Amino acid sequence: MNERQVVRLSGCTPVPLAGYLKSLAVLRLVAKRDTDARGWWEGDEFCLRSGLSVDDLLEYLLSTYEPTPIVAPWNGGSGFYEKDSQQARLAIASSSASRLGVYRKTIRMVEKILTNLGIEKKPEKTMKRRLVERCRALLPDEAVEWLDTVILLTADDLAFPALLGTGGNDGRLEFTNNFMQRVCELFDVKSGRPAPLSGQWLRASLFQDTVSGLVDAAVGQFNPGAVGGPNARAGFEGNSRVNPWDYVLTMEGALAFSASASRRLSTNAPGTLSFPFTVFPSGIGYSSQSKGDREDARSEMWMPIWKRPTTYREIAFIFREGRAQVNGRMARDGLDFARACAGLGIDRGIDSFQRYSFLMRSGKAYLSVPLTRFPVRDRGHANLINEIDPWLRRLNMYVGGKTTPESFGSALRVIEERIYDLCLRPGAPRVQELLIALGRMERLMRFSPDAREAVFPLYLDGSEWVKSARDGSPEFAIALALAGMRDLGGAGALRLNLSPIDPDSDLEERPRWDPVAGRNLPPRVAWSERSLSGNLVQILHRRSLDQQIYRKKASDGSKRGFDKPYNSLVAASVDDVARFLEGGAAVDDKRISDLLWGCILFKSVGRLVGSSIAALRANDRVSVIPWAYVVLKLVFTPDHILREIFHQSPEWELPIPDTLWGLLQSNTEEGMEKAVMIAERRLRASGLGVRNTTGRVVCTSGYSPERLAAALAIPISGADTSRLVRIVCHEDAWKDVENEKGVGKI
Repeated sequence: MNERQVVRLSGCTPVPLAGYLKSLAVLRLVAKRDTDARGWWEGDEFCLRSGLSVDDLLEYLLSTYEPTPIVAPWNGGSGFYEKDSQQARLAIASSSASRLGVYRKTIRMVEKILTNLGIEKKPEKTMKRRLVERCRALLPDEAVEWLDTVILLTADDLAFPALLGTGGNDGRLEFTNNFMQRVCELFDVKSGRPAPLSGQWLRASLFQDTVSGLVDAAVGQFNPGAVGGPNARAGFEGNSRVNPWDYVLTMEGALAFSASASRRLSTNAPGTLSFPFTVFPSGIGYSSQSKGDREDARSEMWMPIWKRPTTYREIAFIFREGRAQVNGRMARDGLDFARACAGLGIDRGIDSFQRYSFLMRSGKAYLSVPLTRFPVRDRGHANLINEIDPWLRRLNMYVGGKTTPESFGSALRVIEERIYDLCLRPGAPRVQELLIALGRMERLMRFSPDAREAVFPLYLDGSEWVKSARDGSPEFAIALALAGMRDLGGAGALRLNLSPIDPDSDLEERPRWDPVAGRNLPPRVAWSERSLSGNLVQILHRRSLDQQIYRKKASDGSKRGFDKPYNSLVAASVDDVARFLEGGAAVDDKRISDLLWGCILFKSVGRLVGSSIAALRANDRVSVIPWAYVVLKLVFTPDHILREIFHQSPEWELPIPDTLWGLLQSNTEEGMEKAVMIAERRLRASGLGVRNTTGRVVCTSGYSPERLAAALAIPISGADTSRLVRIVCHEDAWKDVENEKGVGKI
């Protein structure tokens, strides 16, 4: 054997599928001569290290290669029946070339089996199974290797891996007969010597050399770019032009999957999914997706790409396992496979996968459409998705129903897209996008009793999601602080004000849908299609009303245990509030709303105390804050925070004046000015020293009255509340910036 040499096969690329299979074919065929031959990928080229130089490799394939005897007598058009094209089959059957000896023997054995079974035309389903079983029992090992690749025997049926169509054909195109025809074009069937153009075709196939004299023949699903059709060539339409070596090596490469076919999964798994790296189609993760793709696709295959020099035996072992696991189960579709890649569910030295989907294109023909190149690495965030698995399964069952509104199907596809994006490109923005998609599904469910009956409310471990989604933006900080809103009796979690959740269920561990809620939502659900500011003002009032109702029902009438229902252990910063008040380009209201619907799904957001508050603050810049907000915010601050700041007794409280609600909801500057004056009086009446603000402009057109009122709903920390207190109660803490606007620095 010659010294080890590296040959770069520029014609063997991951895309199209024919290029990928050619690389496997070269490694597989060379390994028969050199068992230590190794192959790997560099960029988009396959590299081969063996004892063969370029010339040796060409000579080996041209002079020594023996075509695998691939046949499919169960197919019409296979060359074994009267109406088939039989020329190639008859030529090989009557050949005298030694390299076609096994092929010759296989064809003759198939002819004998067909005679013994009395089969004269394409067999029906029952007879087809008997034919396959007889072929497996009697044909040479080389032919059985092909059988294990093209057709799978299940307990009571036959299954066909999508890699080779439906048992070796795709519509009218029969793969095995085409293979025999290409073999006859490459070699003289009498002598076995290569045809005059065979060498040129081989160099073109392996090294992309320019060549003429391509064959006018069908290429099948393996190379969509060469199938011909409109705009395929100069002029309006072009025919399919095939390099015979491309087709032959493509089919030879498919046999790399034979040793791993079937019996890998659980006993109830579909036979097709027993084929390595094959899953159900998911219809996500590529720009040209459509609803029809998911319905018409046969399946997906994720072809492994590896960078470490590897023997064919090692590759065969990987294919033999050919499995991807996600959350302790086998991956079933493309989304599951992406999750497995992101969570290191595949760790056999594979660097990435080239994803293919077998989609119906060009009429009813299927093509192997290349989709994403998906790297394999641990992305951490992908583990979050395991938490929503049970909910997703129930949701998929509901969406699959015949009467389910299309809006739910669209929302589910968005969720799946966001999961796929997160697996492919981790990061806080994509975690947030997934949260938004989950929140949109909750918004749909709140008006659908059927959906609520079929799918339980989603609830998430807030701590892990917050760590992954936190990006320092005011939008996320505000949404999270609002979502974490709890009270000390009465109003419950904020989710009750957005969605029909049963208030008597365990809101921290396992919430339930409200059993009495139909399409008409309970009064406590205050969120509607109004603006974010309008919704926050309504929620402020609704929570106060709900607490008052609950308080009146308390058996002993005691005030103890009750507080203003605006407490949240996760706080936004005053700087976040200042941005919200500024509005416009400073903060995105729609994103806050969307994120809020995602954040209310957290079951433990109220426990994110300690360093989380400081970490959630965008920065410590000096904020400009209006006096109107400062005074009103203190009135709406939970009493237990004010007691700690002012060292008050446990019985002390600062109630919200009832007259404030109408003024705040009026959305007028006049109403806001009156509300501020009432708030100042309330603070003084409660024993808090408020500076004299006579002559100071309280509210101007610089701040929207509705936005000022809405900002009161955003929880802030006790430390920031203390800063507000210093503004209200100490003359030297008020720093005029623009006296006529009534603003100050904090």
